[in-house]
Amino acid sequence: MNTSVCLSISILNADFSRLAESLKAVDSFADSFHIDIMDGTLTPSISFGSWIIPVLHSILKNPLEVHLYIRNPVDVYAEVLENGASKIIVDSKTAGIIFGMNGALGRECIGMYLLPSDQPENIDLTTLKNVSLVNVITVNSLEGGQQISWDLAKKILFLNKLRNRMDLDFRISVDGGINEDTIDKVLDYPVDQVVIGSAILRNSNPRACAARIRKKLRAI
Repeated sequence: MNTSVCLSISILNADFSRLAESLKAVDSFADSFHIDIMDGTLTPSISFGSWIIPVLHSILKNPLEVHLYIRNPVDVYAEVLENGASKIIVDSKTAGIIFGMNGALGRECIGMYLLPSDQPENIDLTTLKNVSLVNVITVNSLEGGQQISWDLAKKILFLNKLRNRMDLDFRISVDGGINEDTIDKVLDYPVDQVVIGSAILRNSNPRACAARIRKKLRAI
């Protein structure tokens, strides 16, 4: 079983008519907040730009991890970090480029994601050594409220075997389709972080839902 699994709350489907109130209600149960910046080129959806980071930074106490689903993340990652993000999450190729350009950033600032189409067997091992987190996307549609794919979750097992065999210390995050019905099965996997959005923020009582999930994470 795992210990110290972190909760990152995704704001993608938050109630933006009362954003501050909605997120403050669950801030004490989160370890971080997950921000998906999408420009419509890598996903069918468009979300928000880097302007939202200082807004959230002024509202929330917890760190902000920013997932860059955009065409040219190399061009904007520095701005995102300067605006208050604690971590950027990019594709593996971009992660390698950023380290080549600015290794002084430190690996804690950089994570990488695996899309449903990405195969973990193809990841460059040097990149894995240089990132602090690998975010496994476990839904086939990159929108909130989707059902988890247990076939995609199998990538977690491969990554865990690889980090044990290679003595690597990146953390494994699972992102997509996690709710109160699926959380127990997700926690049977060797994960270090769960990303949950709609299941908490669209619940009739987000604070109570976040508390129940937090309790499960502490119980393992």
